[in-house]
Amino acid sequence: MYKVKEAAKLFNTSISTLHYYEKRRLIHPHRGENGYRYYSEEDILSMKLILLMRHYHFSIDEIKLISTNFTDNLQCQEAADKSRQFFRHKIFEFQEIIKGYRDLITIIEGLPLMNTFDDLSVKKDETIGLVEELYGRLD
Repeated sequence: MYKVKEAAKLFNTSISTLHYYEKRRLIHPHRGENGYRYYSEEDILSMKLILLMRHYHFSIDEIKLISTNFTDNLQCQEAADKSRQFFRHKIFEFQEIIKGYRDLITIIEGLPLMNTFDDLSVKKDETIGLVEELYGRLD
């Protein structure tokens, strides 16, 4: 069991962040008779998942949906269907982001500073075309 200060230090985060996640019902630390919060190994694992998902830009509401559907309602078919739909959408979003990064790498590699080209004007035109295409995809 970890006290709140120890858990915050373990994750290099603030105590207020842990309190916020508790308030949003993402973690459920045990309260001792003294009122102190104690974080179990399960809470620590939940925090790892939360911080991982936050790192990859999942919103708090998305994390809560995942947490609720997978911990509380795993046996409910509706929750499972909802989770599958959510993850299919997330996978599509990630694939689009990955494609965007790959295209951006192509642009960067096409910059004159990165390489010397025999026909710089052709490469410049290709790079400008890719920039225009990617810009057109932005929301």
